[in-house]
Amino acid sequence: MALVPIFTARITPDHRLVDVDREALGEFLACCDPGPVRFYMVPVEPLHSPQARGYYRGVVLEIFSEYTGYTKGELHEELKWWYDSGESTAQLTKKQYGTFLECVCALAAMFEVVIPEPNTVYWE
Repeated sequence: MALVPIFTARITPDHRLVDVDREALGEFLACCDPGPVRFYMVPVEPLHSPQARGYYRGVVLEIFSEYTGYTKGELHEELKWWYDSGESTAQLTKKQYGTFLECVCALAAMFEVVIPEPNTVYWE
C-alpha cells in the first residue's frame, strides 16, 4: 500500500480553500500518473490555543514545580509521560489539551497543591 501525504488547508467564510502548501501539493501531483483521482476533505479539530498553553506554562507548571522541586521543563517531561507515554502536547486538540490540564490539576490536588482556574489568574 502506498503512503498518501496529508495536506491541510482552511475553508474561509466565503467557501474558498486557503492556506494550502501549493509547492508540496505540486510536487506530489508531479509524481502522480495522469488520470482520475479521489480525494477526501475532513474537518480538523483545532489545536489548543496559545492562551491554554500560556496558562499551563505560566500558572500550572509554575505552581506545581515549586512543590515538586523540578524545573518547569523537567516537570513538563514527567507529566507528559504520566499522561500519555511522553508524546508531545503540542499537537493535542483543544479537547485533549483540556483533559490533559484537568488530569494535571487533579494530580496536583492529590498533593494538596491548589492550581487556580484560568479565569481567576493573570499570567504572561
